Amino acid sequence: MATPKIVIFDIENYCNVVNSWQTYGQNWSAIDTEFEWHILCFAAKWLGEKTKVYSLDQYKGYKPMQVRTKDTLLIRKPDEKKLLQDLWNILDEADIVIGWNSKRFDTKKVVSKLLAYDFPPPSPFKQIDVMQEKKKIAASNSNSLNNTGQEWELGMKLPHTGFSLWKGCAVGDKKSWKTMKDYNIQDVILTEKAYLYLRPWMVNHPNLNAWDGNENKCPACQQKGTLIKRGFCYTNKKRRQNYHCTPIRSGCNKYHVGEIVPHDIV
Repeated sequence: MATPKIVIFDIENYCNVVNSWQTYGQNWSAIDTEFEWHILCFAAKWLGEKTKVYSLDQYKGYKPMQVRTKDTLLIRKPDEKKLLQDLWNILDEADIVIGWNSKRFDTKKVVSKLLAYDFPPPSPFKQIDVMQEKKKIAASNSNSLNNTGQEWELGMKLPHTGFSLWKGCAVGDKKSWKTMKDYNIQDVILTEKAYLYLRPWMVNHPNLNAWDGNENKCPACQQKGTLIKRGFCYTNKKRRQNYHCTPIRSGCNKYHVGEIVPHDIV
C-alpha cells in the first residue's frame, strides 16, 4: 500500500556581498551587488529516519568562494548545480515537505535558485510550515525555532560563533564547514521534534490515509488500532463522529472528525 513520503528540510545560505557609501542610518542602501547570495548547504531527513546533510564542499571540483591574500580578495561564484540537483531529487520524491518558516524562506529561496539554474518544477507536494502552524493557535513570546525548542523542552539550536562561521565557510575553513553542517542537521532534528509535538493541535494537517484509502488508521500518524470514538462535532444540520487517536494505544493524541452520524442513532 502507498504511504506518503514526508521529508523535513532546512537550508543555510551565504549573504549578498554589496558596495555601499555607508554602513549605518536610515538612508543606508547598496550601490550595487558585488556577489549574490548562494546556498551553502541543506539538511534533510525522511520522517523518523536519519538526517543527511549536503554541502558545497562535498562535491567534486569545489573551490572556496573567497580567496584572501595580503593585498587582494578574490570572490568567485560557487557551482550550486550539483547540490540543487540533490535537493530537487528529494523535493520531487516527497509528498509532504516540512520546515520551520519554510513557506516564507526556505522553499522560496530554493525555488529562486531552481529557476536561475533552469530546473523544471519538482512533482507537486504539500507543505507544513511548523512555525506558521504554531502562530495560528498560540501566542508565545517568540516564534523562533530556538526559543520554541526550549519553551517546549525539546532542545535548542546548536550554538555557533555568529557571522564568522559563515565567513569561515566562504574561505573554505574545514572546521567552519563541520560546524555549519552540524548546525544545519540540528535545525532539522529540532524541526521534526517540534512538528511531532505540535501535530495533535494542527487544524488542517493533511489526511495521510488519502494515499492508500485505509480509513482504519489515524489520518495524522497512520497508527493502527489507536482511534476511539469521542463525542460528536455538530454543524447547523449535521453531526459527525469525533475520533481520538489515544496515546494509551501509542497514538499521537490528535482528534479527528469522521463520518456523518444521523441524529436518530445514539
